Amino acid sequence: MGLSSPRDSLAILSLLGSVAGNSLTQIPASLPATKGQRVEIRCQYSTSYTSYALDWYQELPGNQPLFLLGRYSGGSERKSSSVAPWFSSQLDKGVKSFKLTVDGAQRADSAVYFCALWDPPSCSAHRDLDTNCRGRGQVSERRFSVI
Repeated sequence: MGLSSPRDSLAILSLLGSVAGNSLTQIPASLPATKGQRVEIRCQYSTSYTSYALDWYQELPGNQPLFLLGRYSGGSERKSSSVAPWFSSQLDKGVKSFKLTVDGAQRADSAVYFCALWDPPSCSAHRDLDTNCRGRGQVSERRFSVI
């Protein structure tokens, strides 16, 4: 499906990161989509942690990053009570991939999205991003805007 107009375009940008044996890479570097489309943001990760948590955070313009949803390495899911029902996540430990899916992206979803890798024993993985935790984990970000 082609873009119907610049006002309906969705642009996604990404950054890479790596800290002490742990890394996150968001793929692809950019992804055009239209309003209402299914959008998949994927983090490829590697970690030296034996148990870990992967989370998605959303930072709306002018606000603090807020936890959306995440998974522990054992597979259990955590979800914010305020997350929209069209957001979901999938963890595939075999290929070390953690995916955020937005089924029908809306303009209100325009934000910076952070993929975070945490060591749960040393940091509270289910809370808002905290500067004390950033030094113990790995955070990467991707921005998408519905214009």
